[in-house]
Amino acid sequence: MKAELIVDADIVGKKRIFIKKLKKPYFNHPLHFHQFCELVWIQKGHGKIIIGDYVGDFAEGELIMEGAGLPHLWKSDEAFYKKRKGNFWVALYENEVVGTIALVDFSPDEAALRKMFVHRHHRGKENGVGQKLLDELKNWCRKKGISKLFLGTFNSMHAAHRFYEKNGFVEIKKSELPLSFPLAHYDNMFFKCSLR
Repeated sequence: MKAELIVDADIVGKKRIFIKKLKKPYFNHPLHFHQFCELVWIQKGHGKIIIGDYVGDFAEGELIMEGAGLPHLWKSDEAFYKKRKGNFWVALYENEVVGTIALVDFSPDEAALRKMFVHRHHRGKENGVGQKLLDELKNWCRKKGISKLFLGTFNSMHAAHRFYEKNGFVEIKKSELPLSFPLAHYDNMFFKCSLR
């Protein structure tokens, strides 16, 4: 997965220290990095974090430093993903998180696949982590009456595109997405899978 560079025009060339307070009910950022170091204080919430090759947990009250240019991702736990038919799965290897996948339902029979990540040392057919996560999500969908899965991704993620296509997803245009699809501003390719 390729990380996206986030440049904050307010801090470039103006200040050595910049403080920004984000009031959000949950973290839901894409994998990205900054030109500068980032110090994050978790005032409320808990979830998973990926910083470089590290995959772990974050919790309320923690202070976490991210190095400049280091790809990272924050994902809040169940508060967002387990509302109705949605869910969040974690793959563990020797008690370490090596993969994640999430489902966000947006209609009675439609849902979005989100946050599918597999640690680079556990990717590929020989490990099967991604396949097991996706199979579990699809089985959950069938049990819950979800017949259509949609996802958004980046056009540069060629290996992921092949994986999705191998698993029954077909590329669609943005205009073909349901109106209630939870669109992320950074997605520029879209896929659909019928589960019946």
